[in-house]
Amino acid sequence: MVSKKFTLILFLFAFLCISCDVLQKSPRSVPNLKGISVKGEDFSFEFNQCRSTIIAFGASFCPPCKVDHEIFTQIYDSLKSDSLCVLYVNADEDLKTMQNYVKKMGIPYPSLHWNYELMNNLGNPNLLPTYFIANQNGNIKIYAKGMLSKSGITKLRQYLQGTK
Repeated sequence: MVSKKFTLILFLFAFLCISCDVLQKSPRSVPNLKGISVKGEDFSFEFNQCRSTIIAFGASFCPPCKVDHEIFTQIYDSLKSDSLCVLYVNADEDLKTMQNYVKKMGIPYPSLHWNYELMNNLGNPNLLPTYFIANQNGNIKIYAKGMLSKSGITKLRQYLQGTK
């Protein structure tokens, strides 16, 4: 009897996880983004200032996010002269935790603390890390969930270098 209950619970959990992911609406474009910066100040970001923009979601409690930040920092450093922008959206509960994390990781690009409007505009990503690549008009060109693989990093670099 226990195994039937366990199987039923496992099935319901898997169904709910799949349903949430399927029903989650991924944005095709995003408006200019507003939020609170790592300095605790109002921040507004306009896509037309960049050829391409990486929007990366992460948090201090997410080990894969730390690896991805190192990759995004390398890409940012090598392509920022080509009008590449990176924007980090932090999902930590409070601003102080975000500030400590950004400082510890040495994140050189703008960092925003999450807010409901920002998350709604980006389709409420339900997995960390998640990232988007948007063009100058804010149109989403790439939407990915989970840690970047080696092939994913190669494809990301090729895409960003090819949009010159």
